[in-house]
Amino acid sequence: MVRDCTAALQLAPRNLKAFLRRGLAHEFLEKYDDAAADFKHAMAGARGGGVHTRADYTYSEANFRKSSRERLAARARIEAKT
Repeated sequence: MVRDCTAALQLAPRNLKAFLRRGLAHEFLEKYDDAAADFKHAMAGARGGGVHTRADYTYSEANFRKSSRERLAARARIEAKT
């Protein structure tokens, strides 16, 4: 899916749907930084409507998951030291 969306973006660099879908694929693969970057591109190019709302929501969700994952990892490191 990531490769397909990347190929679509090479042909049409302003394809918001491809950014959104690739962001969702990155999120599924737990590549939250890449997901957030794609969602930001989708939000920047959208002029309101469904794509912007969806990208904004998923960007927030990706950041939340990333920060939650980082907190859990930090907690595990602290517990391992004790």
